[in-house]
Amino acid sequence: MSAVFLLRLAFDLTAASLLLVGLAYWWLGDIVHEIAGTAMFLLLIVHNVFNRRWYGTVRRAREPRGLINVGITFLLMAGMLALLVTSVLISNTLASFMPPWGSFTVRQIHTFAAYWVLVIVAIHLGLRWPLIIGIARNLAGITQPSRVRTLVLRAFAAAIVLCGIWSSFALGVGTKLAMQVTLDWWNFEESVAGFFIHCVAVAGMYIAVTYYMTNWLQQRGRRVRSSAQAAANADRSRSTRGKPFWLAQLLLALTVGTSASESAPRSNRAVETVQHQPRGNSDTHLATDSRIRDLLAHPAFTGFGRLLLPWDNRAYDEDMRLGDLASLLPYHTHVDPSTTVRALNRMVDDANGGTPVFYDIYTAAEKQAQPSKEHAGLFFFRGKPGAPFAVISPGGGFAYVGSVHEGFPYAMAISEKGYNAFVLKYRAGQGGAVATQDLAAALAYIFRHAEELRVNREGYSLWGSSAGARMAATIGSHGATGLGGEQLPKPSTVVMAYTAHSDYGPKEPPTFVAVGENDGIAPPSNMERRLAALRSAGTETAYRKYKNLGHGFGPGTGTSAEGWIDEAVGFWEKFMTANPAP
Repeated sequence: MSAVFLLRLAFDLTAASLLLVGLAYWWLGDIVHEIAGTAMFLLLIVHNVFNRRWYGTVRRAREPRGLINVGITFLLMAGMLALLVTSVLISNTLASFMPPWGSFTVRQIHTFAAYWVLVIVAIHLGLRWPLIIGIARNLAGITQPSRVRTLVLRAFAAAIVLCGIWSSFALGVGTKLAMQVTLDWWNFEESVAGFFIHCVAVAGMYIAVTYYMTNWLQQRGRRVRSSAQAAANADRSRSTRGKPFWLAQLLLALTVGTSASESAPRSNRAVETVQHQPRGNSDTHLATDSRIRDLLAHPAFTGFGRLLLPWDNRAYDEDMRLGDLASLLPYHTHVDPSTTVRALNRMVDDANGGTPVFYDIYTAAEKQAQPSKEHAGLFFFRGKPGAPFAVISPGGGFAYVGSVHEGFPYAMAISEKGYNAFVLKYRAGQGGAVATQDLAAALAYIFRHAEELRVNREGYSLWGSSAGARMAATIGSHGATGLGGEQLPKPSTVVMAYTAHSDYGPKEPPTFVAVGENDGIAPPSNMERRLAALRSAGTETAYRKYKNLGHGFGPGTGTSAEGWIDEAVGFWEKFMTANPAP
């Protein structure tokens, strides 16, 4: 985790603590209460500055957790605004220069807003509890699931909920949330610690209920989608009844032969599996309702199956459907399961044909010296022998590698145009420099083994999305030598999708850029400034900004960006003849 991220976390925890301190007005008195409240509001401003890009993603919320998060965030803003206004009106110290407006009603509204903010902040934290759990796992070095640990934590959560219910009555939270006139303030002469314990218990109750409720809603949504898919499959199955068996088989064969075959329903896929069994289980195609365990155990991916998935050193729920892989890609949107599965099945077919689909870019000695290099390698989608090649670096904020969305589908589309395409699996969680070193090493490997791989060294291109676009642009600007790579020609073309990369060199390769107009993570204005500088220096560029899209749209299947990869290939083709000097 970066120092900036830890600093942001510290600010947020301090702001939440100051809210609890502010609730203890009858213990602190005016001056400390107002100073604590002022500091909390300043930290709230800092929080919004750090998270300003979130507002650009509001319109993309679709899942229950995302929709609830948007509603809660705006409720929190309303509550904080009410607190701020009433704070100024009733201030006896910091805003004492203003005319007195502190009527009993204003103070009652202030208390009402404060307790509602406590509840909303707790719900806000509950929605982000998966992130907090992930941070705790990283700090504790936990990499494997534990049923015992899960049961203990669930029992602890249940105990917090029970304590929270009791504490709500002890503090009279219900009357305060209902804005009823009440004088039942906590007696701080008896217990100061008791007040804060009760407040923490109330907040913990709302955190736990929110976390488990949103999880239940998501699981229910998946069950509904699965039931709908099963019903659709049953309808298809019924539609073939009465037809001769040979006709059903012919229709199935035609379906399997089309590009949509990998998204075929499970009922049809089962028939296909039987047909291929004589050739061995390695022929079995994956489907959107296949599980992660099916992917990891697939004979076509023996020895490198885990590198297909986004995260390094993470224990996966092996019961997860491939159709739900989007949940593993927090920075990505519009993840189309059928496109992902079709690309995976392309590799299955290549492997079954005796064609290697994965190459180690580091030697055994290098991996022994640096074990993290076990997480790096190249997936290969072959085009025509001797054709130029592209190297694709997927994104993921350098925390994970989104090959299933921004790697394999790109490579499949490029190879279908006749060109060779490599997808780089780089080391994640170690920052951009290490990831870009892996890209430099991958290029060196391809150049050394070009004859064996049957690729043309001239006219190659570098592609990247988000974090991967930074990597591609860095090599395009400065070459591979400075990153520990060999002295190689620069790419003939760089293709970049939605990134905030601004650096450029004195002589840039032709550059194609694709962005979404609503990108709140890497606003299009960043790319527009860089492109203006490149054009001023005489670099050929192409710029595509797609409507109603944010960050991480990948191939853009079913969106306004669908087909952008073909446009980028067309741009690359204009500059394939040779590579610039390093």
